[in-house]
Amino acid sequence: MLNIGDIIVTTEAAPDGTGEILNPTYSVFGLSYGRRNDGPGASWNHGELHQREGRADLGTGFAADLGVQYDTGWRGLSSGFAMKNIGPNMNFQGPDFEERFTLPGTIPRLSRTWFACQAADFELPPTSRSGSRTIWEWRRSSTPRSTARSREQFLDR
Repeated sequence: MLNIGDIIVTTEAAPDGTGEILNPTYSVFGLSYGRRNDGPGASWNHGELHQREGRADLGTGFAADLGVQYDTGWRGLSSGFAMKNIGPNMNFQGPDFEERFTLPGTIPRLSRTWFACQAADFELPPTSRSGSRTIWEWRRSSTPRSTARSREQFLDR
């Protein structure tokens, strides 16, 4: 959970502040599952529920991440691919999107009406990533006992 901090509420009538302070939060709840396949591959998926809460508005959305990894069996080389933030659009809704006012050119006391703004849906930015890694060892031809090890093997000692 990310707490944005205190935000002073301003309006057109009170540009220096109304005295009200907002404290919006942003939360992400996730669930992951991964599996090593019978062969040299592995796959995983992850789902997230995103929620943003303000004074009287709420934004919700869902995103999924998918990935695969494949071990080639050649000198420790493996590669992988992941797609992140796949899912429907997020949207905001709540009483903060409603306003009561008088339309210009109408009788003020008789025509005060509630108007609700529809917030545009938006998507979490989808991304994809790919990469590879290897663990290798090589020997110098002049002295067979001297070896150079990969960083992972060196740090394990």
